Amino acid sequence: MDLRWRVSGEKGGLSEEAAMGKFWRRTAIDIDTRLRVGRAIEKTEEGVALKLMQQVQRHDPEGRPPAIATDGKGAYREAMLNTWRKVPEYSGQGRPPKLPKPGVDWKHPQVIKERSGSKLVGVTTKYIYGDPKEVKEILG
Repeated sequence: MDLRWRVSGEKGGLSEEAAMGKFWRRTAIDIDTRLRVGRAIEKTEEGVALKLMQQVQRHDPEGRPPAIATDGKGAYREAMLNTWRKVPEYSGQGRPPKLPKPGVDWKHPQVIKERSGSKLVGVTTKYIYGDPKEVKEILG
């Protein structure tokens, strides 16, 4: 992608200034087959996370999200909820639920790297969704 390429403003394209700056690029890879199931480039991490999760969902539209490990940023938690939205059933008491909730079978750890300058000094795993033992078995 050439970010300096000028797109004509008359045809609804981006100006050169809007196409410059920081971009987030992410790739989703199947652990078993090493198949790339999604790739996205966006201006914000939230945008790239949502686009990537939508691409992953296309491989199994009716299923649940696959076990997925991400970095320490929190954008993927919201992207998973927005992509695989499941609002709980109304129990008949109180106000009906409107916000999506994660499924009990979702598995999502965050791998948080601690750095001192350019040196990696530690790695912490935070489990967002799922039982830590099950997540370790699946993702290793």
